[in-house]
Amino acid sequence: MRIEGLATSADPLEKLDADFTKEFGFAPDIEGRLITNMQCGVATFLRSLSRIKQPGVSISLANDQLKNGDALQGELQNLTKKNTVLYLIDNDGIVYSLDTLRQGDRFEIGRIAQSGDRPMPQLVLTLSSDKSIPGSLLTEPAKSTPLFQQLNEAITTERLDVDYGFAFFMLGGS
Repeated sequence: MRIEGLATSADPLEKLDADFTKEFGFAPDIEGRLITNMQCGVATFLRSLSRIKQPGVSISLANDQLKNGDALQGELQNLTKKNTVLYLIDNDGIVYSLDTLRQGDRFEIGRIAQSGDRPMPQLVLTLSSDKSIPGSLLTEPAKSTPLFQQLNEAITTERLDVDYGFAFFMLGGS
């Protein structure tokens, strides 16, 4: 059994592994991703989406370990809906639109960097729907928690069928 988990430390993932093994007699395949406290808004949003359906869109990154100044390149796969948005959520929990950097199913940020030298978790997220998701088109960076609360409310209120996908990468160092 494969379980994908997001946490701000390894402790909850290790507890999940131990509790699962004790309860069911075998160890699950846990793919744990460490995120920052500032990225918890996107984790909550992904949890609400996953209760409805599993990710249907795949995001393939050319590299998931980037140094400051490297290019972030990726490709979206299995897009079936006409309205798609693409976001970068940085380690400070700030959401950036990558829509203008998309060319078809591919995207590239020529040089990407974060302020610290220590590698930090970053996330690319795509949402796709037959109808536009109210509030999803960003003209400037936004804080993740309020944005994803707003998007979750819009998806629920409008009863939208949303496909989504996400990919993690580490950024930092030289």
